[in-house]
Parts: sequence; C-alpha cells; structure tokens
Amino acid sequence: MTTERGRTFLTLLREATAVLAAILIAFALDAWWDARVERSDALFLLEAVDERMAVDIANIDSVNAVNREVVAAISRLAVVPPAEIESMPIDDLFARFGRFGDLQTLNPELGAVQALIGGDVLGGLRSQELRSALTSVPALWDEAMEEGEVVEQNGFMAAVRMFELSDMRRTAPMMLDAVPSPEGFREVLRSIVATDESRAYWLAIGTFTLQYIDELETLQARLIEIRDMIAAELR
Repeated sequence: MTTERGRTFLTLLREATAVLAAILIAFALDAWWDARVERSDALFLLEAVDERMAVDIANIDSVNAVNREVVAAISRLAVVPPAEIESMPIDDLFARFGRFGDLQTLNPELGAVQALIGGDVLGGLRSQELRSALTSVPALWDEAMEEGEVVEQNGFMAAVRMFELSDMRRTAPMMLDAVPSPEGFREVLRSIVATDESRAYWLAIGTFTLQYIDELETLQARLIEIRDMIAAELR
C-alpha cells in the first residue's frame, strides 16, 4: 500500500515537473522570439538612422562651405573703401562680395531616430553606448538649430536695416530675397560700408556664422562617431 502511494506521488511529481518545464520552455521561447522581433525592428530603424546621418553629414559640409564664403565676403566688406565700391566693375563686385548675404542653415529630419528611441525597440540594440548616443541626437540638433536661429534672425534684421538705410526702394525696387540688379547690388554694398556701425553689424553676423559653423562641425564629428557605433552594431 505504501509502495503504491509512493509510486503515485512520484508519478504526480514527474507529471507536474513536466508541465512546469513545458511552461518554462514556452515562456523562454516567447521571450526568445520577442527578442528576435525587437532586434529585427531595431536594426531596420537603425539602418534608416544611419542613412539619414550620412545625408546630414554631407549636408553639413555643403552648408559650412557656403557659410565660409559668406564670412569671407563679410570680412572683405569690412575693410573695403567706399570709393572702391563706386569704381569697381560690377562683375568684380559680385565676385568679391556676392555671397555675403547667402547665409545657410540646416534643418534635420529626425523621424527615424525618434521612431527608434521613442518606440519599444531600442532595447534590441546590444550596445548600451550606442543606445545612449542615439538618445542624445535630438538634443545635439537642438543646440545646433538654436545657433542657426541666431544667424537667421541677425541676418534678416541686417537685411531689413540695410534696405531701410539705402535708396534701393527708389533706385532698384525688389524683394529682400530676390536677386538684385547690378546697380541695386552696388547700392546694397554702398549702404553696408557707409558707416562704421553698419560694418560692425555685419562683422557681428560673420562672428555668429563662424560660431554656427563650429557648432555644426562639432555635431558632424559626433554623428560620425555614432555612425561608427552603428556599423559595429550592424556587423
């Protein structure tokens, strides 16, 4: 009798253990599958982030190249004598100073990185360093865009002030963002070099632009570092 009860107990124990093991295996399989899905989704978004960063890095080069020309033109304007503006052929004026008002700023497309860091798939990335770096990207762009807004605001105010001080409305009516006529352009330059105050104002814009260039270069270097981390994660 005792032996039969012992066997029944062992049988029940084995059955219970088998059921428990099956449950644990099922949970483990579910967790394994969820982890695979999470990583697959994370890598899909990560590739999109990498492609966007490659575009942003190239765009920063383009914007900075234009803005360096802007700074160079402003620097030349700061020292040119008014008489030279009057006597210089218009083609030479355009060649030396034509880029002074072409301030460029950059607005990023953050959809991919926000989808990655704002969703439930960021944990699918193995590198903690990469996860932290990706979550910092929007803030990095915010800092660069704030610097760009300073450049835009000061550039616009300088253009308005320049327009008000000159006779452009009388001699060459145009919108501020339009291409001026040759004599209209000469009048623009004439208004800038007319006073030390106006020269200093544009020099300040050049300084703001240099700060923006530096900010974008810092951002670009960080994006390159993050792309290296992405490449390691995707391998």
